[in-house]
Amino acid sequence: MPRHFSASLISVCLLLGGACAHAQGRYALVSIGNSTYMGNAQSDGDAALTTAGQTGISSSVSTRSTGYKALLGYQLSPSFAVEGGYWDIGNLAKYQATASGGGLNVDYKGMGLNASALGLAQINSELSVFGKLGLTYSSVTGSGSGPGVSVSSTEEKASLGYGVGGIYHLTPKLGLRAEWERLYSDVTLFSVGLQVKF
Repeated sequence: MPRHFSASLISVCLLLGGACAHAQGRYALVSIGNSTYMGNAQSDGDAALTTAGQTGISSSVSTRSTGYKALLGYQLSPSFAVEGGYWDIGNLAKYQATASGGGLNVDYKGMGLNASALGLAQINSELSVFGKLGLTYSSVTGSGSGPGVSVSSTEEKASLGYGVGGIYHLTPKLGLRAEWERLYSDVTLFSVGLQVKF
């Protein structure tokens, strides 16, 4: 992980922790789920092979992986909350190709920070639904090599993130939360986790 990205992660987590330490209505969430990649890894890999003078390129990209996230939040009112934290989608995508001079395999990994505002609606005493909108800071790294060609890249960017979901309240302090969200322009995550008020 780049040093300045690590520093940003630590700073945001400390700020969120400090803000929530003195707040009422605070909660923590840990979730796991499946991410879907819709980026340009395949065309970028094919272009690298073409630039290296290879022909007869046959390639594919895996588009699904397992991701998780850990968040801290504060519910300001029954209909509004703010939250932020860290997500990691591990092997975001894997590019594999064969060509005239050999093959190329590239692994892409993704992680980042997210801060969002949530609008909530209570359906009944056990179920709430929500929509969320926020900012995601992401880092995507790619590395791999093959005969006559190698790929090493790091892309860091800030982008708009949004999503929808629901919370099933198992007890007044414990809820089962499921949500779909677009972390940034070419990655979505569907996750399920436990939300705990403290």
